[in-house]
Amino acid sequence: MASRRRKLLKVIILGDSGVGKTSLMNQYVNRKFSIQYKATIGADFLTKEVQIDDRHFTLQIWDTAGQERFQSLGVAFYRGADCCVLVYDVNIMKSFDNLNNWREEFLIQASPSDPENFPFIVLGNKTDIDGGNSRVVSEKKAKHWCTSKGNIPYFETSAKEGINVEAAFECIARIALKNEPEDDIWPSRATSTDLTWSERERRTPSGGTAPLPPTISSTSSSKKEEPRHEWPIGSLEETVQNAIKTWEMELSHKTRLGDFKSINPAKFKFFVNGRKGLTGEETLALGSYNALLQTSLPPEFQYYKADAETFESSHDVFRMAFPRGFAWEVLRVYSGPPAIAFKYRHWGYMEGPYKGHAPTGELVEFTGVAVLKVDEQLRAEEVEIYYDPGELFAGLLKGEVISGVDSVDTTASKLQPCPFLKADP
Repeated sequence: MASRRRKLLKVIILGDSGVGKTSLMNQYVNRKFSIQYKATIGADFLTKEVQIDDRHFTLQIWDTAGQERFQSLGVAFYRGADCCVLVYDVNIMKSFDNLNNWREEFLIQASPSDPENFPFIVLGNKTDIDGGNSRVVSEKKAKHWCTSKGNIPYFETSAKEGINVEAAFECIARIALKNEPEDDIWPSRATSTDLTWSERERRTPSGGTAPLPPTISSTSSSKKEEPRHEWPIGSLEETVQNAIKTWEMELSHKTRLGDFKSINPAKFKFFVNGRKGLTGEETLALGSYNALLQTSLPPEFQYYKADAETFESSHDVFRMAFPRGFAWEVLRVYSGPPAIAFKYRHWGYMEGPYKGHAPTGELVEFTGVAVLKVDEQLRAEEVEIYYDPGELFAGLLKGEVISGVDSVDTTASKLQPCPFLKADP
């Protein structure tokens, strides 16, 4: 039986720059307030474990940039939201007047199934300033606007003093939960084809289409190994996971850099294990496998010689070794955009030969860490990956050597074992 997991509720906070969105989030989650203002770049998020009545869940609160130049982030980060918080500064009329624009923009970008009844809440923040004498938006005016938009709940808050912050977020949680069926406490599994920033098919040079490659598909069979995490739709982890899958798909199957939707071709750089960065054109020419498996080892110790493989032959090698695919998943995300740091895992079953080594049918896997830097349109500008290739080859070289089949030069390996592999006791 699958283990039950806490429900994740995704909340988006919107409003003009400087109205206190970040301060409200930090006051609620960390009970901290800083007098130093630092504009949010792109988007950030915090999570808090919450209990409402007898229901336990995780509240994931997204703090988005108020500057116009970052509003293009909306398409990706509004997706899967359960509630939207609109924040304005009671001392700045323009921030209140812009609430309608933020609300409409969210409904356009998020495209909820029932926009008329999607849950919003409005917070009039910074009521503490000058003892309330400098406010220009009255409580009556704000409540009237909320009533005209379908009786949106309204709170007046002070992130600095912590006034009404806890009550406001409890209301937010209750509103979001109200839209969830009682038996839907745990989210459904997102499949590998739920691509956020991608085409669901690859385009061939002739303009036709072909199915998604096995390098990014989920491994499915009688084997018991499954993804370690099934991230809720719309979560940062699922967004990152799909973004990398999209990039891998395009890198493996598109022939023109200009056709890529997942990267910024003019700025793109690809770094592996601290090596010199490759441009988009260089990465495309090498192919994903060759780019990932370049090494400084002497040729006699190389169990995969990237310099000797072409784009096509490299894919043939690994498709043969992993006929049902080499699945990929995000294990943990450490930071949000524009510099997304995360831990990942690749795995599959070696059910085909590799370079003269017989298939073992066993699980082959490795983990690594990466940093994905994105621009304002969420296109990758840099991908920096760190992992130990020895973990991959340790699994691929377990099989017996098949006589008469091309393999690595065994002369040198008899003299000294591969430094990445441990000898059997």
